Amino acid sequence: MAESSRDACAARTNRSAIQALAVRGRIILARAERTGYHSPMRLPTATLTLVLALLGACARTTPRSAPSSTDEERRVLAVVDRLFAAMRTRDTAELRRVFEPGARLVGMRTRPTGEVVLQSLTWERFAAFVASDNREWIERAWNPEVRVRGTLATVWAEYDFHFGPTPSHCGVDAVHLLRTQAGWRITGIADTYETTGCPPRPAPEHRSAQ
Repeated sequence: MAESSRDACAARTNRSAIQALAVRGRIILARAERTGYHSPMRLPTATLTLVLALLGACARTTPRSAPSSTDEERRVLAVVDRLFAAMRTRDTAELRRVFEPGARLVGMRTRPTGEVVLQSLTWERFAAFVASDNREWIERAWNPEVRVRGTLATVWAEYDFHFGPTPSHCGVDAVHLLRTQAGWRITGIADTYETTGCPPRPAPEHRSAQ
């Protein structure tokens, strides 16, 4: 991002220098016409001074790159990957490590009667569901978008969900994380639950196929 900002600044500097050159040139030529004196060095020197000043301002205002930003995004995504791996292996100890105490999982669900209700689970109850189900829970994220600012991070990603080789549903996950003293932890997940219109994607590998 810093390189893009620097390139944009340089482009603005070039345009500003050209515009300033044209203005300065007209002023000097007008003075020369009035006085009859022409100095071939005055225009380049004035322009060079102006360009150097603009470049200095560009360097001062261009933000320094944040080399850790991409690293932080990878760390955030790694927590989501750990969540999915723990779901797949029913590893409740790992689920405890990725969730912050008090974390909840929420989403709108449709009952068999057609009524749409809010489902809200503590992470402990979610972990209990995972541990008690003998089926292999396979959730995969697609096209994740990660945003990090200070101690806050969000991951917005399409997902699909299978019980073993059997497709179940798909939707969008919105995962919220905070960077604690123990590292990035999930504080909440909101999702959509869509049983139709799921994009065609390769079937996941599952234990019986390994």
